[in-house]
Order: sequence, then structure tokens, then C-alpha cells
Amino acid sequence: MRTKKLFGGMPVIYTDHLVLRAMEDYDFEALYDLYSNDKIYEYRPGVARKTQESVNKLLEKYKEEYEKKEAVYFAVCMKDAPDNVVAVGEIFAIDSRLEQVDIGYSVRESCWGKGIATEVVAGLIKYLFEEIEVNRIRAHVMPENIPSHNVVVKNGFLKEGLIRQGALWNGKGIVDVNQYAILKQDYNKGERK
Repeated sequence: MRTKKLFGGMPVIYTDHLVLRAMEDYDFEALYDLYSNDKIYEYRPGVARKTQESVNKLLEKYKEEYEKKEAVYFAVCMKDAPDNVVAVGEIFAIDSRLEQVDIGYSVRESCWGKGIATEVVAGLIKYLFEEIEVNRIRAHVMPENIPSHNVVVKNGFLKEGLIRQGALWNGKGIVDVNQYAILKQDYNKGERK
């Protein structure tokens, strides 16, 4: 696993329609729209940030986690509008011994239903398997979150099971999560839908 490459300068990932890049100061309005929306937090850890200061603190936390080599957070834009953030992509829970990472994403409500989440996940797994050489990528999805279930399954993840009361999510407490994973060997075989 090439963690030095992951943290050797903020990566940029290109997909067919998207670019995943560093968050910039001029992205604040779009990120505030995303992180202040209660609907975004229905099925993910945390609570909506209702003030600009609270969103700024979150973005500072993201920078600190990158500097500490704990996580990577991407601003996701359409290639034809590279200054307009439509989503955020996440790489976290990095375990070099297992060559494993977790991924996640959030999509602005105005962009739901357009295939953005599916393409974000596809871009992250391609980058992580081909460039960073991870062996295993996980995603945790609340059982009620059918759209996210569909996103990971379309990208070749297999459901490994329900972890009952197995996650402590900020703003939610103890929750059930479905654990999904894809291995590099599955990706190499092209087992994506």
C-alpha cells in the first residue's frame, strides 16, 4: 500500500464526468450547502452544521486529518464545471497492515439521482486499487439507505453482513450498519456491475 503517494500531495482523480480534487476556499458556499442540509445526515454520521463557523471547523478538521495522514476528503466537481462542487468523496480508516481503507461520499441534494455517487465510488476504487495498491476497500451503509446500497453494489462491493449495533456514529449513537467490501482480486476480474 502506497500511503506515501496518498499523502505526498493532494491527489486529483478524473473519471468520465467528474474531477475529485482538493477543497479550496472558493468552494465554501457549495460545501456549506452540503453540510448544512439535514437530509445529508439522515444516513451518515454527524449532524448538519447550521453556521458558517461550524462548517469552517469541519473543513479545518479535514485538513488536519490529511496532514496527520488519517484521511483524504475530495471536492467533487463536474469536469465541465470544475469550480462547482457537487459532492464530497472520502477515504478514511486507513490500515496499512491490512492494506485496507474505508470510503464514503456525500452528494448535494440538488444533484441526487444523477449517478454522481456511483461515479465517485468508481473513481475512488480505481484510484485506490491502481495507484495506491490497497487490497481491500470497505463501505458501511445503514440498512435503510437503499440508494447507497445500490451505489456500492453497482461498483462490485459484496455485502459481508449486518453489524448489529456495531457502529457509534456521531449524532446517531449506536447504529446497525451493513458492511460491504471489494477486494483487489475482485476488481482485477472486472466483477463490477
